[in-house]
Amino acid sequence: DPETTGFIGLIEPGPHNINSALNEPDAKEWKEAIESELAAHNRHGTFEPLTNGRLPDGAEAITSRLILQRKLNGEGEIEKYKARLV
Repeated sequence: DPETTGFIGLIEPGPHNINSALNEPDAKEWKEAIESELAAHNRHGTFEPLTNGRLPDGAEAITSRLILQRKLNGEGEIEKYKARLV
């Protein structure tokens, strides 16, 4: 019989929006998580900056939002703050 190992990843919902996150006691951690997520999109060229606040001809804007979550360890302590742009 092969040995089976597993783990339980616990996720705790975070604030519903950036303003709420930045007004919580752990605002510094949320800010770092958000900046990390946006930096990853910049590195991967997901978005292009707008010039003069206008979309290029033929381009369409898409909506997005941040999902904020706290990843917990097995003892229920916060292990990581996660921000995902979807």
